[in-house]
Amino acid sequence: MERSDAERVFALVAEIEGDIRGRIVSERWWLVWIVMGVQILITNSITQLLLWGGEQRPLVYIGLWGLHVLLIPPIIFFIHQRSGGQRTATEAFIWWIWTTFILAAASVGLFNQAVGLPLFFNAPVLGLLAAFAFSMMAMVTHRYFLIHSVIFLAVMVAMSVFPQVQFLIYGVSWCVILITLGIYFRLTIVPHPARQL
Repeated sequence: MERSDAERVFALVAEIEGDIRGRIVSERWWLVWIVMGVQILITNSITQLLLWGGEQRPLVYIGLWGLHVLLIPPIIFFIHQRSGGQRTATEAFIWWIWTTFILAAASVGLFNQAVGLPLFFNAPVLGLLAAFAFSMMAMVTHRYFLIHSVIFLAVMVAMSVFPQVQFLIYGVSWCVILITLGIYFRLTIVPHPARQL
């Protein structure tokens, strides 16, 4: 490969990366993240209050978290504004990362039930799964997500050390991280040009 060809490839990759970051703003993903942060905080707070109240029925928690997951698509589709064009491979990766995270997180509680453990026996694993998802986001979008990956490793440890408040730790962490991400991208990234037309 000639040097000029390599320079064109790197320029194209930089343009695509800038396009993805611009779409985060123009397609209002930043706002989706802020709203999701609040939703996650509410669900985790209710979970923690139910645990403190002695609620032991798994179906109550499955119903609460099932409702939480069912509300994700309407929140995204109500707030998100697609800027048009072909969906990029990076966008497809992002959808796979978070869909996989949701499925893996749901399987933690279901696994506990299947083997006769308390529903939230392995709850700190949720922090590990979030750390892994954010590390994948860093790989496909922006290195800034690595910070959040490290934070969620610390969240996993904190949930293990303080199990009596583990869902408050988890919910507050998600809320702060998603609101921070939303504000960071909204204030620092130039919107995608297609939305300016």
